[in-house]
Amino acid sequence: MVCGGRLCRVQRPLTHSPETRSVVDVNPFRGVLYNPEKVPDLKQVVTPPYDVINPEAQAIYHRRHPHNVIRLDLGEQFPDDSTTNNRYTRAAAYFKDWLKNQVFIQDNHPALYRYEITYSLGHQRQTSKKTLRGFFAVVRLEPFSSGKILPHENTFPKVKEDRLNLLRACRANFSPIFALYLDSEDRVQNLLEQGSSKASLRIDFINEDQTHHRMWSAKDPGLIRKIQERLAPQILLIADGHHRYETALAFREEYPKADHMLMLLVNMKDPGMSLLPIHRVMQNLSADRAERLLKDLPRYFQVETNIPTLASLQQRMEKSGQHQSTMGLYTDRGDYQLLILKPEGLQKARALLNMPATSTPLDVDIFDQLVLEELLGFKGGAADRGTYLLYIKDPEEGVEKVKRGKAQMAFFLNPVKIEVVQDLAREGIKMPHKSTYFYPKPLSGLVINTLPNHSA
Repeated sequence: MVCGGRLCRVQRPLTHSPETRSVVDVNPFRGVLYNPEKVPDLKQVVTPPYDVINPEAQAIYHRRHPHNVIRLDLGEQFPDDSTTNNRYTRAAAYFKDWLKNQVFIQDNHPALYRYEITYSLGHQRQTSKKTLRGFFAVVRLEPFSSGKILPHENTFPKVKEDRLNLLRACRANFSPIFALYLDSEDRVQNLLEQGSSKASLRIDFINEDQTHHRMWSAKDPGLIRKIQERLAPQILLIADGHHRYETALAFREEYPKADHMLMLLVNMKDPGMSLLPIHRVMQNLSADRAERLLKDLPRYFQVETNIPTLASLQQRMEKSGQHQSTMGLYTDRGDYQLLILKPEGLQKARALLNMPATSTPLDVDIFDQLVLEELLGFKGGAADRGTYLLYIKDPEEGVEKVKRGKAQMAFFLNPVKIEVVQDLAREGIKMPHKSTYFYPKPLSGLVINTLPNHSA
């Protein structure tokens, strides 16, 4: 169970009991893919998910190729945009034109699309590789209250408004939800691999970040039925795409036929999935405020210094984090520090979170409550608007920002365990914003799902 918003570990199955008669409705679909005769080099036209694309990357993707999916998923905005000519109407016009001129082609028969991403993490590029395995399908939308599909993070209205406007205009899913199911015996993936042959290979390319993407189509009705039966009693956990999912629910209220959404489904036990931390960078702090924070940290943390490198800091964070809440810090003085939560810090965090003494806060809670709110004085998310707080995935990027004088300090967190994420989701507890980074993420534009009344 969960105590005061965080864990007192009691495992509950990620499947429904037969008595509930609840099912997850996973279906094949007629995917829309880039026509290899018109677009032979896919890396010129696909992108990461829209929400990890910054303005500089957005401009690069627009320049890269006239048929880049960025024009559909995250179009440019202009000062003279109007209600009849804007990023959403332009996306709809592009999509209609690309379908008409066979830049996109739609499969004749419904299929599940098996997908693999082979990759190396940043500091491991010269060592072992990992492969994420999953498949694309359309899944019937369910309200979170049904317990069939679970979120783990909060969402923001402005982002949902943007995605809803795009969905209204285009009636298509350009970017999939990334969702997890639990299959300890890996039967679903084994079925897919047995049912897809070299002849069904549809996509095979190495992207600019050196990730290797491959996709097969599986159309056999018997195979699909077995997979549907295997997944029917499951509960799905949204790993990435909370805004898109809630947008789809809102759109279904307007258009009830739009009751399915494109998802990449991945086994929670897949060894190729990485759950990475999201680090915090503080910028634009006054000199007095930054100095005061460094002086006040020992109130709640045991501070260890004389750490020579980022790699050394990460090793010590990993070791210490197995037993107690631990963070890393790099300051504009050029020093690395290990921050280990003191008992009085734990007690203070529990009090701020209204948690009983039997529960343990997440590291992101410790940062939010003790560093941001208590020591820096940013109450109620006042720092969470890009002025003072930045979120980064690469710790080296945080160090570089501080070294170049663009930030005063970078805080590094340990990753959250997948078991913690699923336990919180079972209890209906949403984690703080930017708590997790599931990696790698599926690319946008590999396969598109069209909603009713918008087919090729």
